[in-house]
Amino acid sequence: RGRGTNHSHATKDLYDSIAAGNYPEWKLFIQIMDPEDVDKFDFDPLDVTKTWPEDILPLMPVGRLVLNRNIDNFFSENEQLAFNPGHIVPGLYYSEDKLLQTRIFAYADTQRHRIGPNYMQLPVNAPKCAHHNNSRDGAMNFMHRDEEVDYLPSRFDPCRPAEQY
Repeated sequence: RGRGTNHSHATKDLYDSIAAGNYPEWKLFIQIMDPEDVDKFDFDPLDVTKTWPEDILPLMPVGRLVLNRNIDNFFSENEQLAFNPGHIVPGLYYSEDKLLQTRIFAYADTQRHRIGPNYMQLPVNAPKCAHHNNSRDGAMNFMHRDEEVDYLPSRFDPCRPAEQY
């Protein structure tokens, strides 16, 4: 057989492994720097071409990523997927890294162009925990909200801000 007979050999191997129940898994780590320490290093920690030394800023385990099922619908679960560095969990904050600051804005803007203005309502992009942000209507909106108002406070709608968790 000649070379290059299957240019997707890694994808096929991944798919076959998951189908066989041999789920690939990766440990996830982050590095955290106190914003007050940004000027205390002999390198620019906001330079995206630099790797932070682990002896100075150690890796902190935050979880694991397990691919435990193959997708059922390539278009709806892959092509409409929208990753965004602008979505972070409480307790983590953005650095002043100019590239990251640009991506926070640009990713969402690109996804609105590529997928549509309501890309966050697609099941593959929607949060797993229910939320309510009072946004309504707009191009391609497929959520039906008859009696709801889209402003707070309102005496017409009992909607209240969610409790902090």
